[in-house]
Amino acid sequence: MSIVLIVGSTGFPPTGLVSVFLRFIEENWEILLPIAIAAFGGGVGFWRFLVVRKAELAWKKTEFLFLQGYYLDTNSDLTEVVQILEGRHPEMTLARLLSDADDVDPKQRDKYLHMLDKFLNLFDRLQYSVFELKTLSLKELEPIGWYLSIVCNSEPLKKYCEEYGYHDVIRLAEEADLED
Repeated sequence: MSIVLIVGSTGFPPTGLVSVFLRFIEENWEILLPIAIAAFGGGVGFWRFLVVRKAELAWKKTEFLFLQGYYLDTNSDLTEVVQILEGRHPEMTLARLLSDADDVDPKQRDKYLHMLDKFLNLFDRLQYSVFELKTLSLKELEPIGWYLSIVCNSEPLKKYCEEYGYHDVIRLAEEADLED
């Protein structure tokens, strides 16, 4: 009755569907009120779940990226490849490694090429996360972008990538370089 009085006080008496709706609410308010409270509580709970889940996923991304950086910094094969790429390795240069010169022992060349592939495979997985899955952005790769700049700035390495199926690593390196 109070609902009808509130609506009726506007000067327009409820008519048609409005009066049927108001009468339904008035007759069933004891059932509808707990349902409305439960729905509101469920909505708030679901919203809270989404907020917490988003924060958890952001942390997982951060943790993943830091693990990749740690792997790049601490894996002996990868640090040796970085030394080669930077020209600081005592025995091998990138030009010698990628050339057909006979002055490099085939077993040594295979060992270093395996290390190089390990390095490129890491970035191949990252490019898949950026371009295919879209779970990472180029901006999120900034902490390890220096390694990508090595790829981007080395023509022999780009040629190697093209020949051995690392096209998307070049794409990742170039697009990350453009973001700077």
